[in-house]
Amino acid sequence: QGIYLPVLRNYAELSQRLPASEAHHHADTGGLLRHGLETILEALILRRSQLLPPGAPAEEIAKQQDLWTYAIATSALLHDVGKPITDIVVTYVLPTEGKPQRWQPLTSSLPAGAHYRFRFDAQRQYHRHALIPPLMAHRILPKAGLDWLVSEPPVFDAWLTTISGDNDAGPLAAIAHEADGISVARDLSGS
Repeated sequence: QGIYLPVLRNYAELSQRLPASEAHHHADTGGLLRHGLETILEALILRRSQLLPPGAPAEEIAKQQDLWTYAIATSALLHDVGKPITDIVVTYVLPTEGKPQRWQPLTSSLPAGAHYRFRFDAQRQYHRHALIPPLMAHRILPKAGLDWLVSEPPVFDAWLTTISGDNDAGPLAAIAHEADGISVARDLSGS
């Protein structure tokens, strides 16, 4: 709970009721949050059939299993964390002020009590959001979670490579990528 619940709360705070896309998957209100949670769930299901690190002795696999699971869950969640920064423009108004302001999720949280509107940026560059997760990791993961990931350099390297958007970076990236695909396909099929 101490390292997972803050991740979910912080991601929900970032996602607000934003969609994950304008006209593709999870394009409905709250779609970004729903897609993130579905992707974690699918990644954890896929994780069940993986022994990580690959080829390691049983003692090492057993010792690191919880850390690898955390790396999988958080990397799966972070894959679209850049969308509110690169794809969506959010403006908000505080009830006491009345003057619209643009929200910059990279550096701040949406103020409590703010009324907001969003639109997709017509100038957005497709897939640019995939560059943002390393910049947002400290806003989503608690210090204890980041410290834990850094404590095992091979796990941290796999996690960092995965959140940096390298879908061919090994089993961690493969799980996160496949989980994303399952969530997208399920949404597009109407399931």
